[in-house]
Amino acid sequence: MKQLKVHDFILVYEHKIRELESLCLLKMELEKRGYSVLIKCLHAQEIYFTQNRICKPKYFAKVLGVFAGYDTYTLRICVQNCIAFDKIINLQWEQMISREQEEKDSFQTPKELAKEIVHLSWGERNVERLVNVAQIDRKKVIKCGNISLDMLKEEFGAYYLSRDAICEQYGFSKEKKICTLFASFGFTNYTEEELEIVRKRMGDEKVKMVENATIAQKEVLNWLKKAAAKYPEYIFIYRPHPGERLPTVLKEMEELLNFYVISDYSSKQWIFVSDFMFSWHSTVIVEAFLAGKTCYSLEPVSYIRSQDCVVFEGMRPIEDYDTVEKILSGEVIDNCLNAELVYQYFGDKDERYSFEKVADAFEKVYHEEFYSLKDIVSHYDLYTKVYKTIKERIWANPIINSIYWLYVDFFSRYDFLQKRSLSSQVYAKYKIIKETEVASEEEIEKIQDKFSKILKGKK
Repeated sequence: MKQLKVHDFILVYEHKIRELESLCLLKMELEKRGYSVLIKCLHAQEIYFTQNRICKPKYFAKVLGVFAGYDTYTLRICVQNCIAFDKIINLQWEQMISREQEEKDSFQTPKELAKEIVHLSWGERNVERLVNVAQIDRKKVIKCGNISLDMLKEEFGAYYLSRDAICEQYGFSKEKKICTLFASFGFTNYTEEELEIVRKRMGDEKVKMVENATIAQKEVLNWLKKAAAKYPEYIFIYRPHPGERLPTVLKEMEELLNFYVISDYSSKQWIFVSDFMFSWHSTVIVEAFLAGKTCYSLEPVSYIRSQDCVVFEGMRPIEDYDTVEKILSGEVIDNCLNAELVYQYFGDKDERYSFEKVADAFEKVYHEEFYSLKDIVSHYDLYTKVYKTIKERIWANPIINSIYWLYVDFFSRYDFLQKRSLSSQVYAKYKIIKETEVASEEEIEKIQDKFSKILKGKK
């Protein structure tokens, strides 16, 4: 292990907007306690380019923190043959659990090696699901609350840009009201081949949800188009889901002068500066509630109950454009979000920060051998791929691989390389998007510095 870059903790994230700020808070707290911490993006070249080729790990983590932990395949994606480790903690940034996921085995029920790792839970209901449905050892499920909600506390208001600063940055008139749609259409506009993959992995109801999301997205865009035309004195912002395919949105709305597609900043930044907020069954609805604001769920198509998040049961949906107009004209409408359910899933109100409780969990796992995966054989499969055939060994040759990746666009045009180049094509297509997810060391330090000043000021 001497040749590896060794750290006490390595934290791997997928989406910068969703995860980076929370990880910076966690990193800052762990470093304050004397540990070495590295934050790595899943899409960093040194991680991503190891896909499909054999190599020795570049990093070693005594404890690895990952963004999701559903099965061995998911964990392999987090590691990508690049990171070796002794223990894993699943931070699981998506804990909006549906009725189906809560009551029976589903795609989001941890399986295989994922049953052996440590899972952090925001609230008690998810703890019960992991223990009773997934049959995970109770000692390996730790309730810590949701770090991202720490930043909705009053003192963190200083972290975000003011309304005036946002208006200046984007050229908005400061007198205009801001209406933000937090789009949660990450699963939309799939091809038949992609839908079949979803069907095999997640079932028919998930496919139906994807189809409904595509219909809902189109209708919601029609509503926004009408609203933007009726209220030229308002600014309408479409904040896309990190995994959303944007061309459809841009084509539909490009002629509107008061409509903007903005991916910058976290949802919490826009919660602080928006006058009106809408979404489609997103975590943002809960974040807005905890910030003392209201975010409405636009539902031109009814959500499939088995796939819907339990926390939204009893919530009043906005099912027609006329109601949207009423809200924009100033009528106060209760979205009927159930506060009791919110705290059951997102954690109880607590004076102590969640990032401190998560740091406690990381420290506990770090020191206790009980959580080690070293004696589990499948643990090594995550970052050591054994090639058994001559064909696999040829592809594993570093020289051949280097040539292939250098000319990936050229090779992917030939039929006999199509199967091999599938992941390469996906990478080439979304390369620019993925590169924007990678935060520099300077960016991470800047975020930590702002948090440090806020927390010092609180003391």
